[in-house]
Amino acid sequence: MTTRMKGNMQPASAWKALQEKLVAGAVLRHTAGLRHPVAAGYYCPLHEHESIEIVFHPTGRGVTRTGNAAAGKTGGDDLRALAFDAGDVIVYAPRTLHDQRMEAGGEDHCVQLRAPAGHRLTGALHIGRVEDAVLRSEMELLAHGMHAPTPGRAALLNLRATAVLLQLLELAHGRHAREAAGTRQGERHVRAAERYVQEHYARIGSVLEIAAGAGLGGDHLRHLFRRLRGRTLVSYLNEVRVARARTLLAHSPLTLKEIAALCGWRDEYYFSAVFRRSCGMAPGRYREERHAARR
Repeated sequence: MTTRMKGNMQPASAWKALQEKLVAGAVLRHTAGLRHPVAAGYYCPLHEHESIEIVFHPTGRGVTRTGNAAAGKTGGDDLRALAFDAGDVIVYAPRTLHDQRMEAGGEDHCVQLRAPAGHRLTGALHIGRVEDAVLRSEMELLAHGMHAPTPGRAALLNLRATAVLLQLLELAHGRHAREAAGTRQGERHVRAAERYVQEHYARIGSVLEIAAGAGLGGDHLRHLFRRLRGRTLVSYLNEVRVARARTLLAHSPLTLKEIAALCGWRDEYYFSAVFRRSCGMAPGRYREERHAARR
């Protein structure tokens, strides 16, 4: 299951505050339920609701865009897109503009609850692929609604709808916390890899060697490094080597072949190619310019 929280810190904290309110025993009113098929290519124009809306997509695939009233006036340029697949749930805050376009046909199960007074909810939460069979069944049941329920049945609907919303919020924030913890752990591994490169750049023969030094598998480290640093591990290794080569070119009489070997390149030709890509000039030219600048 994946979760995406859209918006800045205030909206996210408002959803968290709602979760805490429900944990403390607050019960929201179930105001509506709707269940309907949606064909591929179907488009539901921008609209909003006074209530919190839970939309469960048991089947189908598509994109919803969300925003505020100002975004709607710009023709949709400022709307945020959320792609959903079969099994996903989108929870929309009250008065949040949203539309929906289906890429593959399916079915929508919609459940609406009255938001508590004084709420500051905005935006939408995306909970990816809900697999809990009981939770899925509850959303399907609540989407049917009930015409003129008795007070007892209405109270039961309120309790069940509130329980569903609370479980979705728990899933959303629990996943968010796990992702944050995973990022912290990943950051430790990436920093270990960077330290290993800085200390052993002259003799590193492959990414697998760096990965072993960081305590990870090669593919795992490659993906992790790119995700957290936005670049490849090889490019970082070359950056460290080029930085050392620049120092040696400027302050030592060593030949290009000797500098290449000291910095970890297999030969001076490969060293020259990497250096040129990084610095925009050949290493020999770089040395000449540094020496000329000191005269």
